[in-house]
Parts: sequence; C-alpha cells; structure tokens
Amino acid sequence: KDDPRTFPLISSALTESVERRSFNLFASEADALVALGDERGLAFFQELSKKPGTSPQFAANLSGYEARLRTKLAPKQPKP
Repeated sequence: KDDPRTFPLISSALTESVERRSFNLFASEADALVALGDERGLAFFQELSKKPGTSPQFAANLSGYEARLRTKLAPKQPKP
C-alpha cells in the first residue's frame, strides 16, 4: 500500500483485463484494487465502467467493486 507504484500497476492490469475480456484476471485485479484501499480506485472504477467498449457485464461488476471500495473507505462508526 505504501509503494507509489502499486496503484498504477494494478489499474493498468485491470484496464487490460477488461479490454481483453478476461474475467478471471479482472476479478483478481479488481479484488487487489479494493484490498489496496486507495481512494483513487473509486474514480478509476467509474471511468473504466464508462469507457467505450466496456461490456455491460464488466460495467456491472465494476460498479460492485466500486461499492466494496467505498464501504472499505467509509469511516468506521464507533460502537456504543
């Protein structure tokens, strides 16, 4: 997470997997981006889902990964 090269590497690989329509690679790379917990991933998932040529199936899955990342980044509510 602390390596500045991580986000660009994962996002580039994710873009390539969407372009190649490789769902197995896509799922692994999207999971990695969520696990990274970088807020830039929110905009990235949105942009990639709107990119011309992105299939509706990939766009729907990207939306799900975006929601998972949004949940991960949300501030934790203190327990009473």
